[in-house]
Amino acid sequence: MLRPVLVLVLLLYHHGCGVSCQERPYFVSRNFHNVLQWGEDGSGGGDVLYSVFWARYGTEFVPKLECQNMRSLSCNLSADTTYDYHSSRFLARVYANTTLLGETPTFKPLEDTVLGPPLLKVVEGELKGSVEVLCSLPPRVEEVLTKNKLSYSHYDAYYNLTITTGNADVKETSNGVFEVQRPGVSKACGAVVYRPYLNQQRSPSQEASFCINDPWHLFHGYCCPPVSWWGASP
Repeated sequence: MLRPVLVLVLLLYHHGCGVSCQERPYFVSRNFHNVLQWGEDGSGGGDVLYSVFWARYGTEFVPKLECQNMRSLSCNLSADTTYDYHSSRFLARVYANTTLLGETPTFKPLEDTVLGPPLLKVVEGELKGSVEVLCSLPPRVEEVLTKNKLSYSHYDAYYNLTITTGNADVKETSNGVFEVQRPGVSKACGAVVYRPYLNQQRSPSQEASFCINDPWHLFHGYCCPPVSWWGASP
């Protein structure tokens, strides 16, 4: 697996930018928490203070008041770059003292944010060896998608469950609710991902996993009570 720093360097080269421009600003976004980051100014100009400006695509740049004349190399722009169905593209600039350090590529929250794994609730089913897997969204993701739900859409997201270890029959009884029937006594494991209804072509979320060891013994990396919630923090 590539380390995060190496991945960043490769991405910079992919976009026609060598090591010399790693100080340019970029967004790091997870579950619609959007943080602008950049590298230190390498001009050797002594004490450097950074200032951040942002803009909706097609509008004038405005200062981020909380991120002016500071030494920090990051600025939280979540409140300013919240996804909105009617205006969902943003840009940001960082100045080192009075010199432009760089400008981000266009940031599109719905496409670019990393979606954390869904929350899973796994309970014993009515049939021996079966369980019911109930899926829900991380709180921040649910908040953003619900706010922008289209009038004709019944769902915020679509879920997909796959069996990754062993054998089991999977039936989706409703959106985000799966019935998993495991034949015999062998262990079966599965993983769930989701995509927002508003953009079903984007990359899926990170996965949440579960396992069935015997009809009354469920675990997710370790032993746990028969009924529990699993997933990532918001």
